[in-house]
Amino acid sequence: MCILFVACGDALTGSSGFLTSENFPNNFSQNTDCAWNITVPVGHIIRLTFLHFTLEPNEQTDCRGSRGGARVFITNVASDDGATEFKLCGQSIPDPVYSVGNFVQVRLLSLNNVFSGFNLTYEAISPQDSKYTHNVAFGIVQKVMCEVPLLFPEAAFHFDQHQES
Repeated sequence: MCILFVACGDALTGSSGFLTSENFPNNFSQNTDCAWNITVPVGHIIRLTFLHFTLEPNEQTDCRGSRGGARVFITNVASDDGATEFKLCGQSIPDPVYSVGNFVQVRLLSLNNVFSGFNLTYEAISPQDSKYTHNVAFGIVQKVMCEVPLLFPEAAFHFDQHQES
């Protein structure tokens, strides 16, 4: 399978895909401010599944107590109100993130910090076919049913090989 690396600011469309931060698995640049728009077919919601996530050491994934280092912002996330911009920090792989509708924006922002960043898959899923629960700690929605096998196993293998070196 060919993996297409998407440039900063590019739009991703279709039922599924793969996204990495700049230079991943190497460090992204200082003063990074990069956003990607993801749109799936109408009538579906988006599940973002992070495969790797390294932004800021010693920070909570939900950014509580954050010192303002590198972070990922995601718009249109299924949270309490669906309108609040959702943010992720730290070095732990976050739980899957679900959208309210068929569009999200993923934005990486970092001032002078440089880390390897993230890679993720996105998938269009039908809200009618899934059961969800609200996770108050992270303000995200998690699927209760069994997860579908990874969409891009070759990508995960490819990046695992880089991490071992």
